[in-house]
This record gives sequence, structure tokens and C-alpha cells, in this order.
Amino acid sequence: MSLIAEVVIPQMFTAFAQDLGYSQYNGLHHKQYYCKNCGQSFSAAWGIKPGCFWRSEYGNVFRCPRCGVEHSKHVVIASNEEELPDKVRLTVKEYQDVVTLEVNCKTVYFTGVLLPRTGRYKEVFRFDTKKQSVLFYRNSNEVDREAVEIGSPFDISLFEKSILWYFQPISLAVKNHKKELNRILRVLRETVHRKMEKHQKHKISSMFVNPGTEHGTFLLPLLNIAYRVSCPDAPNLPSIYRESKEVIVRFWDSKIFSQEDFETLKTNMAEVIKLNRKRGNNFVSSMIQVFKLPDTPFIRKAIHEEPFNVMILSRAFQLCRNYDNACRMYKGLLNILTVRQGINNNILWFLQEMKPL
Repeated sequence: MSLIAEVVIPQMFTAFAQDLGYSQYNGLHHKQYYCKNCGQSFSAAWGIKPGCFWRSEYGNVFRCPRCGVEHSKHVVIASNEEELPDKVRLTVKEYQDVVTLEVNCKTVYFTGVLLPRTGRYKEVFRFDTKKQSVLFYRNSNEVDREAVEIGSPFDISLFEKSILWYFQPISLAVKNHKKELNRILRVLRETVHRKMEKHQKHKISSMFVNPGTEHGTFLLPLLNIAYRVSCPDAPNLPSIYRESKEVIVRFWDSKIFSQEDFETLKTNMAEVIKLNRKRGNNFVSSMIQVFKLPDTPFIRKAIHEEPFNVMILSRAFQLCRNYDNACRMYKGLLNILTVRQGINNNILWFLQEMKPL
């Protein structure tokens, strides 16, 4: 084992806050705070700014009643008992066939009114380039919480589970240590990429994606690396993954006819990942085999250019017995998708009824 990169973040935020909700008596918005400068806990009730056309509240800027420090930009708000990163140590370690990213945090969390607590939290991303698998493990206050495999493009629960989500533009980490964060991410990405090329014995396209700001500095690049470890020959995740979870889900919905199709898509993608780990298989061939599509240049090009359209492609070949008609059907469904931003299940029903004719 060798330590190949490390970043220490001495302070993530200037203050921590919890939203306590609105008073049923006077309508004031109550929040509690924990000042990192002096360790003081306090609460405040904020009213609505007068003269506004929409609801705008006070509370964006406040001062600690003990030390007088003004807080505004670098404040994070959490729910009760939600662990927030305070001090963070990021390390990348290299083993023979494995690369790990370890996240060790001192955390702050609220357990009641004016009752902030501190704790310990750890996350590990384990990239096994030989087995083509990625495990996400987390531990809170010496208690194991979960260890799950990540890498499927249809599972974005990592965006909600990982404490790395807090590496947002409002954090002091991004403000003061952006170069170091980009460097450790680059070291991780290039090390995994180099080991994957060694095991695959051929060149692999770049694993770099722009992280955007919705999911912080790390989470989209980490999910993309995990996806590419599972499917080395696949293209990177599309730019829509930089958007919110709701936008991503709408993107998935635009590629299917029904919720049943989505469950089939998730199940089949898991099979593609398993099949892709066998020596001699590649991403496109695995997709063709699992979705039971003809192995032709047209199909290969369609999957390589836009793998998220595979369910539409599969449906087109279920609807048409003739290969050329199925290809035309696929292009027609894509045109409907472009115009309507989604395909109604009634269209599929109509086409199925027309098939005997």
C-alpha cells in the first residue's frame, strides 16, 4: 500500500444551523446555530422582509452573540441528527489491483434545541480494477452503516448518502482548497484509469466529467469512475447528471414507455455489468446480448452513441418483425421523443395493436 494523495480541510463551514420550522403563534421562522469560532450555540426567530413581491425572510446574515463574528456565506443548514462535516481528511491509497479514496471527518450534528454534538464519520470508495467492482462503505461513530456496490447509472442514491455532497461552492473547502481537491480527484481518476488499461490490455477513453455544482466537487466524478470501472468501454455519463435528482429522473422517464420498462432497464443493466466483467466481453456486446438485439453495425453504433436509448431500441425490435422496419421505428420513436420530451405508453399500445396488420 502507498499513500499517493492527501488533502486536509481544517474547517468546512463558519457556522452550522438547523431549521426548527415556523411558530404556529406568530409565524416567525425559528433556527438554531452553532458558531465554529467560539463554540457558542444560540437560536433566533426571523420575520419576513417588508415591501417584497415574494416571500423573503431575514436570516441570511447574522452575528454570534458571544464573539460577534458575522456569518453569511459559509453556513450549512441540516435536519436533526444529520451529520455535517467539520474537519475532513481525504486520502487516496494505491494497492496492487485496488485504489481507495478514504474520507475521515470530524462531524457536528444537532440532537435537540441548543444541543450540538461532535462525532466521527468515515467513508471509503474501493475501486477494484481487477474484479471491475466498486464498493462504497461508511462508518459513523465506530458503527458500520452500510457497504454497497455502486456503478449502475440508474442508481444515484450516492448523491444523497455520501458526506462528500457538502463540498459545495458555499464550503470553505471549495473556496480555499479548490486546487488541492481537483488534484486529489485527478490522481484518483488517473490511477484507476491506468490500472484499468493494464487489466483490459487496451486503451480506455478518458474518465473525466465536469462535476457541475449540484452534487458537489466529488460525487458525479466518483459515480462516473465507478460506472466506467464496471463498463470500461462505455461512454461517460451524460451532462444531464450534473442537474438535480428530479431532472435526472425525468431524463430516465423520457427514455422509457412505463415504470415496468424502468425496472427492466435497471435489472438488465445489472446483468450487463456482470457480463461485462467476463474476459472477452465489451459494453456494446453485453448490451446486445442482454437486451436480445441483433448484432449489426446499426445497432452497435446506436448503443455506442446513446446507450440510454437501448430500451427504445429494444421496443422497436419487439414491435417489428422486419429488421429495416424496426430501424425506421426506432428513428421514428426518437423523433417523437425529441418533440414530446417523452413517449406516452398509449403510443406503444397503439403500435402493438397495429403489429398484426
